[in-house]
Amino acid sequence: MKKHAVSLIAALAFAAGAHAADRPAETAPSQATVSAAGKLVTVMKLREIQAQAMLSSLKMAEPGLMPTLEMFVNSESRLTAEQKAKALARAKTRLPELNLRLRKFYADQALLDDFEASMIRIYARYYTQDEIEQLAAFYRTPLGQKVLAGTAQIAGEGMTAFQQLMTQRYQAMLQEMVASLFKE
Repeated sequence: MKKHAVSLIAALAFAAGAHAADRPAETAPSQATVSAAGKLVTVMKLREIQAQAMLSSLKMAEPGLMPTLEMFVNSESRLTAEQKAKALARAKTRLPELNLRLRKFYADQALLDDFEASMIRIYARYYTQDEIEQLAAFYRTPLGQKVLAGTAQIAGEGMTAFQQLMTQRYQAMLQEMVASLFKE
């Protein structure tokens, strides 16, 4: 799921960046628009959704911490094999402490504060105050709440479907490329 979330975030960031590049420079949103965006972010429960995503990421990151540390240590070209072995031995003995540090990282409320502030600025930049108020009104409805509740699951399933399609087509393309290498 983390891989899917990261892919979705990267795709959305790329799309937003590409869209922003096409837009002319804009004036800063009004305080009323920013205030409305803050209310929208609250109605959408973005902080809670992100906190849940971070908890899910932590559950996936903890078992992978030691392999990740091993990968980073082993890729460090400035270290000798003996230094790498010592570093990995220390990592294994300090794993509970390192896991605690990882849990603190994922529980960082300041990160959620910064995320929420970023999302408010983003909504205020892309929507007018009236549009934001309409969105908030929609998300207060039963259907709006259902949309919010299902968005993460739908996005995850959509990314899984897309990755499966991409993998199948990519493998077929690679097979065609390899086959073409044997033709004169």
